[in-house]
Amino acid sequence: MSQERAKESPHPAEWIPVAIEAILLGLLAVRYGRPAFLKGELLPSLVLGLGPGSAMRLCGHRSLGAHRVGIAVGLVTFLITDGALEIQPLATTLAQWPWLLPGIGLVVLQPLLGAARWRILLAAHDIRLSYTEALRLNLVGFFFNTFVPGATGGDIFRAFYVARGRGRTEAAVTSVLIDRLAGLPAWVLILLASLAADHQFVMGADALHPYVWAIAIAAGVSLLLLLGLILASGASLNWEWIESHIPGGHRLHLFAEAFASYRGNRRALALALLISTASHLLTISACILFGHAAGVVGIPAARYFLLAPIGLTINAIPGAPGGLGQGEFAFAKVFRAAAPGVGNYQAGFIVMLCVRVGLVFCGLVGGVLYALGKHSIDVAVEEAEVATVRGI
Repeated sequence: MSQERAKESPHPAEWIPVAIEAILLGLLAVRYGRPAFLKGELLPSLVLGLGPGSAMRLCGHRSLGAHRVGIAVGLVTFLITDGALEIQPLATTLAQWPWLLPGIGLVVLQPLLGAARWRILLAAHDIRLSYTEALRLNLVGFFFNTFVPGATGGDIFRAFYVARGRGRTEAAVTSVLIDRLAGLPAWVLILLASLAADHQFVMGADALHPYVWAIAIAAGVSLLLLLGLILASGASLNWEWIESHIPGGHRLHLFAEAFASYRGNRRALALALLISTASHLLTISACILFGHAAGVVGIPAARYFLLAPIGLTINAIPGAPGGLGQGEFAFAKVFRAAAPGVGNYQAGFIVMLCVRVGLVFCGLVGGVLYALGKHSIDVAVEEAEVATVRGI
């Protein structure tokens, strides 16, 4: 990043990660029924999580990267001090390699399936990309999402790399957005099926209710927003008025036109949904294998199809780099809520940690590919960073 860009005025949105962690830590304080500052593990989490980024923000520097890292450090610190990570359970899990290796193999299939899905969505815009190139960009995207804490994630980078030389920025960005959103209906279907099949357990597990409600509300709002965006893309709106009176109206018009191309391409959307469903089911299956390795007690395999989507959805919320700390926190809490006990609290943490090992492996491969093609990739990264600052 250039020196001039680093001196730009911080965007107010950079406080969003602070608000996310402050709310989360506040909920922890309520959960423990005492002031947060009196709970030994909350105070260091708060200081480590909010301190560096807030100091940079107050000094007039862009601080989104520091805030994202702070969220991860704060949450992981809390989990360690709260007893979620113990050496002995972790060592026992590592010894169960016949369960671990197949599980990691299933997680590693994610970028392979993701590359196929993205190619289909790009083709709907008449943008042709070989599977090898789509996979390379997908893996480099994993690298950015996992290891680079700045505002520009791997998804935005992928879009601008594809758009270079084609003049199809909005179409490329839309393909990436739909690529992300294609997984949402699949998650909702899996959760609804799991809730219906296991409704008696859910009704009786009071500790699990807040997590189920939170995910249900988030999924409902997301689906409504997605539906509204799709309907708007096909509506006869007064775009001339919107472009002249609403900030960013011209770009909104371009995005709407790009989305409109998917309305008549049900085959592409159906295939994307099918691939997303397969990817989710494979990841949940990996969680089952990791649960066996971690020694989860009292949670049948079928129940993972309810619990894992909750934890993985929280892991996917924009915040910490790669969701580090978010997913571990969610899995630890949800597994203990489903089957109370310190053992399951630790095991839930380890299950997500194993998933992360697979994701980190994909990110490391992407890092090697990034190093090999650094010059051409950096140009797209620079363009993506500028677009991110301007709100794309």
